[in-house]
Amino acid sequence: MKLVGTEKLTEAEVETLSAVLDTLIPASPALGMPSAGESRIVEDVHQSVRNTRPILKGTLSQINATALEQHHADFSKLTFDQRTNLLSSEDVAGIPAFRTLQFVLLQCYYRDPVAMKSLGMEPRAPFPEGFDIEQGDWDLLEPVKRRAKFYREV
Repeated sequence: MKLVGTEKLTEAEVETLSAVLDTLIPASPALGMPSAGESRIVEDVHQSVRNTRPILKGTLSQINATALEQHHADFSKLTFDQRTNLLSSEDVAGIPAFRTLQFVLLQCYYRDPVAMKSLGMEPRAPFPEGFDIEQGDWDLLEPVKRRAKFYREV
């Protein structure tokens, strides 16, 4: 019996995924930020979607098919500008799982140790030490506190 999502991505799919991630979050040498297409981040994304890999494979297949249709080349072989235009086109932005891929990417990228260090954060879990958070202006809640109850007590 084969479990759902246990199949690995092919080498071509990993190449496409890496190019997609690099296009969504390119490296910023000035800020010291890594590209999301770096192998450790690609692997983190790959592991994070392990239960839904068939959906990821389908999304990558659709992106590659669109690239072949519009540019006669695999997505990973396109220039950065071509990839950017393709990913922002309705053909790709309309793929339901593409938004999920973007969400997973953000989670993986901002827990990457290099990205965290570039942001001036310690690359560690927030607990048990926690992080200092700047206090906001609590007076902004006064209108909410003064507002009449709009719910029913149970």
